[in-house]
Amino acid sequence: MGHGGPITKGPYKPVEKLIAAFEMTRPLLSTIGPPLAGAGAVLSIGGIPSIPKILIGSFCVLIATFGIHTFNDWIDRERDKEAWPMRAIPTGRVYPKVAFI
Repeated sequence: MGHGGPITKGPYKPVEKLIAAFEMTRPLLSTIGPPLAGAGAVLSIGGIPSIPKILIGSFCVLIATFGIHTFNDWIDRERDKEAWPMRAIPTGRVYPKVAFI
């Protein structure tokens, strides 16, 4: 796992910081949540919910999953310096205070 210390460079451009913030949400991994929550909804109500309920529920689960991944990066920021040095917080592309917000 460990790949050495964090790799940092000079000041990052705003677009690099924005991309890093998006990467912290683990967008590909986060797409698993809405279908699983939808399956749970179908099983719990015994049918398919209306389209607005599906969209609102999927959006809420997606936002929650994004927050969970970002919070995990914030909690693991010290460990990630060794284990995942290219992640947003260890590289300095996203400050811990910003990730916590």
